[in-house]
Amino acid sequence: HFLAVPRIWSKFQEGILEKIGGQKKLDLLLKVPILNQIIKNKIKKGLGLDKAILMLTGAAPMPPELLKWYQKIDFFIQEAYGMTENMGLNSLMPRDEIRIGTVGKIHETCQTRIDPETKEIQMKADYNSWGYYTFKDLAWAQAKLNELSNNESRNVTDGVDRNCRAELDCSGASARTTRDGVAILLFGVQIPVPTDSMHTSGTLEAHEYTHNLQQAPSVGTRSNWAMVPRWYTEGGATFSQAASIYYATYNSYRIERDLRTQDLAKGTWMTQAWLEEFINPPGWTDWSPWDKYSGWRVYDVGCAVIEILTALKGPAATMELIDRVAEGDTYDQAFEKTYGIKWVDAVPIISRTILKEYKS
Repeated sequence: HFLAVPRIWSKFQEGILEKIGGQKKLDLLLKVPILNQIIKNKIKKGLGLDKAILMLTGAAPMPPELLKWYQKIDFFIQEAYGMTENMGLNSLMPRDEIRIGTVGKIHETCQTRIDPETKEIQMKADYNSWGYYTFKDLAWAQAKLNELSNNESRNVTDGVDRNCRAELDCSGASARTTRDGVAILLFGVQIPVPTDSMHTSGTLEAHEYTHNLQQAPSVGTRSNWAMVPRWYTEGGATFSQAASIYYATYNSYRIERDLRTQDLAKGTWMTQAWLEEFINPPGWTDWSPWDKYSGWRVYDVGCAVIEILTALKGPAATMELIDRVAEGDTYDQAFEKTYGIKWVDAVPIISRTILKEYKS
């Protein structure tokens, strides 16, 4: 599955036309029967979407002409409507009943109405947010977490207080997915509310929601998301928060990315040898090798690596690797199948690329 805001689909279109040589040339190629399907398949593969069975857009109206353009190359993009507090799910355009200019049908799992007085869209579903909690709400929040997770031991012993340790230290967040596949997002609220962009732009919510997506493939398997490097999960979420919230222009994305990775340009500690050991600790089998590093390194270095991998194979590939690990592959096996190169051979190349990006 792949979800992108309209601006991303627009940028994809610009890249496709630039690579092919313009709209007239694309139209000409599509008119040749023997080339028609070849061109469509190459475009999908070039975007890393050749295996996508569900392509979605939301967060803003998709221009009708852009939807029609994609349909000509067999991209049947479905519009969806939702928001952070209802897990992004309220309505979805049916795949076999696409009506351009609408956001589809109300999903069967929720109820929706328009308030006759305020005209507010109101929805009710089991996955609606229960609310954010302050330090004074810890007992209520922990009871709710225990209820939602069926008293799983991890959530009882490592509970809501990890995000809210004191009245003026209560702005953390975390993601949990239970053994039964229930996705839970925990957000503490500090009073007064922090004014930094992490707490005002939606990036924190996007970051933690990405973790729920990363955890989901392991539900019902003997795998868990700690079987991929810790920097992969945190870096993936850091990259995702920048790409999903600051999608309007590359410059806005770049500002957010540079803010989260600024230490990489400043630090003298980052060398080729340091990077290679960090992203591929000798004999690692769990997340413990990353405990010796500054806590932010799994976020900023991880983001730099994921940005490289996304540039190579598209955003869907990073989740494809996690899917493969959940299906039983080791990280090294999943990486080679996903990116076409052995992990041990990719490590020095990735390290050199990061150094060139942040140190040149």
